[in-house]
Amino acid sequence: MTTAYYVIEGDTLVLTRANGTPVDPERFRHKLMPGDDPAAIAGVLGKQVRREALKTTEEQERFYAPLDYGVSDFI
Repeated sequence: MTTAYYVIEGDTLVLTRANGTPVDPERFRHKLMPGDDPAAIAGVLGKQVRREALKTTEEQERFYAPLDYGVSDFI
C-alpha cells in the first residue's frame, strides 16, 4: 500500500512527500473539476509515482492482485 500526500493550491491538486515538498510539481498535479474526489485522484497519482520508483508496469502489478472468482452457485 502506498500513502499519497497532497496539497490543494487553488483548484489544483499537487502530490507531495510526507514533509509537504512537491514530488514533481510539473508532472504530478491535477486540475480539479467540480465533483472531483481529491483523495481518489491523489491515489492514482501515488500509484504512478510508486510504479516509476519500482520500475514496474500496471500489468506487472495486476499479476499479484487477488483473483476474483465471482459469486459461486455451489455454496
